[in-house]
Amino acid sequence: MGSFLTGCFRADLNAIERMNPVGPRVNAVLQSQYLVLANSAAARGNHLDTNLYASKARLAARGEAVRPELPGARDIPSDKLDDLNVGRSKLIVALAETQRIKSPQKAARAQTMFDCWVIAEDIKNKITGDPSCRKKFLAALKDLQMALHSRQ
Repeated sequence: MGSFLTGCFRADLNAIERMNPVGPRVNAVLQSQYLVLANSAAARGNHLDTNLYASKARLAARGEAVRPELPGARDIPSDKLDDLNVGRSKLIVALAETQRIKSPQKAARAQTMFDCWVIAEDIKNKITGDPSCRKKFLAALKDLQMALHSRQ
């Protein structure tokens, strides 16, 4: 059953990878970066996260708005929730400052690393989550914020 599921996920990821993204440039970058996360989750055998990231990649490729994860919608320990909510607020502010258009690479990297961090903190992912996501998000957010200030 495991190899069957893996084969199904692989086929789905390949189909999403072949999609021609529409919409703003950030959508193409989000598609690509969510696929990286989906492939990483698939390699770890985490089918729930593979499906989540693949869904976000598909939405981005279709030109639809893809929003950062809501930490409160997941099973996050209370001692981690405030930090995640503050991180999301800072990300939303940076994205609202038109950085999705001015710096699509940096905006997409910050958003996908935020989602990675949220998902890694979910109690269900303690074994298969990526513990480096928080650090990657903070670095990506800093890059995004610096891009905002350097262009004003």
